[in-house]
Amino acid sequence: ISSLDPLVIFTTHYLKIDAEGNDLNVLQSLGSLTKKVWGFELETWNKKNTLWKNQKWLGQCIKYIKSKNFIIAEKFVHGKGLSTDLLCIRKDLFKRQS
Repeated sequence: ISSLDPLVIFTTHYLKIDAEGNDLNVLQSLGSLTKKVWGFELETWNKKNTLWKNQKWLGQCIKYIKSKNFIIAEKFVHGKGLSTDLLCIRKDLFKRQS
């Protein structure tokens, strides 16, 4: 499949992206389908000097995620502090407990 656009997708509840350094690229490739995703998880490198060629680092990922109406509900730091998994939820679906 070269594009998801012709597919009929109503809602994606949870999307786990693990693309060996291309996680943000995969998320960006969803285009307008991003609006149909309730939540997702992706992995990112914590510094600009990344393991994978052309991999986006944490700051770039956070900026893009927020621009698409998602919040970061949880951060899981791992790999001796070098990488982070971001658990993200669409803002309009997230309710904080007081």
